[in-house]
Amino acid sequence: MNSILGSMWRRWDLHIHTPYSILNNQFGKNDEEGFKTYFKNLVIKALDNKIAAIGITDYFMIKGYKKIREILADNILLNQIFKDEIANDHNFLEKVKRISFFPNIEFRTDDSVNYISKNSQSKLEIHVILSDEIDAEDIETVLLGQLTFSDGGTNYCLTDKQVAKLGEKMIASGIGDTNINNPFYRGYDAFGIDKSKLKDLLEKDEISKYSWLDQAGSIRRSYFKMCDAVFTSNEKSIKWLASNDSLETIEKKLPCIWGSDAHDYKKMFKPDEERNCWLKADVTFAGLKAALNSIDERIYIGSLPDEYVNFKKREQYSIKDIIVERKNNKVNGPIWFKMDKPIYLNPFMVSIIGNKGSGKSALADIISYLGNSYKMGYASFLCKNRFLKPQTKYGEDFSASMNRFEENEAIIKKNLDNTYDGSLPEKVQFLPQSYIEKVCNDLDVEFQQEINKVIYSYIPNEDKLGSTDLDSLVEEKTNYIRNNISSLQDELRRLNYSINILINKKGTLYVSELKKNLMI
Repeated sequence: MNSILGSMWRRWDLHIHTPYSILNNQFGKNDEEGFKTYFKNLVIKALDNKIAAIGITDYFMIKGYKKIREILADNILLNQIFKDEIANDHNFLEKVKRISFFPNIEFRTDDSVNYISKNSQSKLEIHVILSDEIDAEDIETVLLGQLTFSDGGTNYCLTDKQVAKLGEKMIASGIGDTNINNPFYRGYDAFGIDKSKLKDLLEKDEISKYSWLDQAGSIRRSYFKMCDAVFTSNEKSIKWLASNDSLETIEKKLPCIWGSDAHDYKKMFKPDEERNCWLKADVTFAGLKAALNSIDERIYIGSLPDEYVNFKKREQYSIKDIIVERKNNKVNGPIWFKMDKPIYLNPFMVSIIGNKGSGKSALADIISYLGNSYKMGYASFLCKNRFLKPQTKYGEDFSASMNRFEENEAIIKKNLDNTYDGSLPEKVQFLPQSYIEKVCNDLDVEFQQEINKVIYSYIPNEDKLGSTDLDSLVEEKTNYIRNNISSLQDELRRLNYSINILINKKGTLYVSELKKNLMI
């Protein structure tokens, strides 16, 4: 795990091309200077868009990925490329190196299918995203070097030399795209790999547009069966691939990921309609695999995940880390805490798990103490029977502090002597075991009051209508409903009165009276 906070919602873009994507390069030259310019733009745009992970994509090769790895390993070159940025931000290179880069090889296969909506044929594509821990030379030797393409008479390996040889033969024979005169490009444009060979070595579009009943459907089904995920942002496709229909058709459900498919600077990290790819995972290859195994919980394609939006609303209330320190003048005594680094808390889900005596109660007590809980009298660690024994007074030797995710919020720091100010509000809800046992023995008023407090604490401030507790909020909403009912009843009485008048006007007596008046 490379994140101190573990699984967090972060933007990933696993489909960014490089100047080495020879079949469609709009970045400019791919020489040394050209690639430096590309890399600088890539990193700056990634940081501006808060991208955590990038899939460096090229057709049939990893030249772009290898070049990026070389640059990242060369601190002198990095300082040259980002000279101006480093001058303005001394931590700039640290931010650059926090971005994860994965090799994404885009293969065109030797299978073509009819595209119903466009009435055309297109080669099926497979993306192979590999771990950044695999050596690039091994990828080229063990994977790419073993893939071949046959023109019907000769087999060609997936190397620049062999592909160019294929292109020369195609140009001489007038085969392929005659607008491409470069043998290297002509060969790659024609190259298609055998998916079964690729699968053995490894051991985009709306899916509803496909027919699964014809021969092409059988081909597509075989592709989906061998894949771990599908590149698509189409809502119907995402829904179908996560449904039981997908399970029946291709015998499994598939997660969907997405990227900007950028071939130029303008498109970088700018997918159409803000269909950003968000993963709730550590920014590692293992994190990516974990997200793909949790379709409904860890992948989101869109502007912002709801869970992330809700977190940003409560950012000032969410605890980021706890730090326990021994006071400088206290060097002796037992070692109660490992104080070499903070204890970080994930804002989405935190459970304190451990064996007896591992510090669960200590951490819970310290958090509650720093949050000025009124229930510290029920603490099991910060109490006079344990840590705060009058004979030892260990609490006077230590202090603790609590940071929140909202950077502008003040750091809370206290000595661990278990005192709280009853005039200040509680900042945490603390339910120690001894308190729960006490309350549960009296399932009457006190228990209900505690339940009400917990419910009220989860109500957004904007929905509390100026109330101070659940009872007053219920009363406020009840009065509002009563007033609405009273208003509706008044309106109903008015309408009934009007209806009665109209009914009377339909009667013979009223008609006769009108006729009589008209005759006068």
